[in-house]
Amino acid sequence: MFSRGRLPAAFALALIVGLSAPARAESDPGVVLPSPAVVTVHAMPLGSVSLDRPVMVRVFDDAPANQRLKVWVEKALKARGVRLGGADAPLVLDIDTSAANAPGRPPADTAPVLLRGQAGTGRGGEDAVAVGLRVFSNTQASVLGGVREAPVPAVAGPDIRVDLGLSDRVNGRRLWLGWATAKVENLADGDRLLLVAAPLAAELGSATRGKSVTIPAGTLAAP
Repeated sequence: MFSRGRLPAAFALALIVGLSAPARAESDPGVVLPSPAVVTVHAMPLGSVSLDRPVMVRVFDDAPANQRLKVWVEKALKARGVRLGGADAPLVLDIDTSAANAPGRPPADTAPVLLRGQAGTGRGGEDAVAVGLRVFSNTQASVLGGVREAPVPAVAGPDIRVDLGLSDRVNGRRLWLGWATAKVENLADGDRLLLVAAPLAAELGSATRGKSVTIPAGTLAAP
């Protein structure tokens, strides 16, 4: 039992200890999948990729869902042994989720005008766009046959896509590109983005084409 004279000192000591103790970080509840989801990953090196240097991960949009995705990607990278760095890290990994909320494109045969694009190589090559016109067709939209009905594009539907790009900070050269798509029903938009975090992080620096990863139904924990 504390004496009357020592009680204030003991209380002050307890208060100091309580204030100095680090706050307990809230754990991520993960994602509950009502059904299995299939993630398809594509990746391609554009230069010499060496992951023995620290990598800074950043997002173009700092919305809460994107910040959470960034944490998942960072955890997945650390799990495979990639060193993370701050603002001065020599490698920068950008996360782009803009395609996840882009309207779906209608089928090409619903309009008589045809557009084809080609990106330049970056070494003197220029972007090119070719325009064509379908005059008549009895199966596709055409000038004489009319425009076929197309469904209204859905925004933020069940299909998502996340793009990653690894660059050298010194010269800004893009070293690697990776993107993943997934389709899942009855899942919040922010949770859907997290499905591709680990599959994309696993392919950082490598080359792959159409690799499918099946995530079983149930709780998907943070990496």
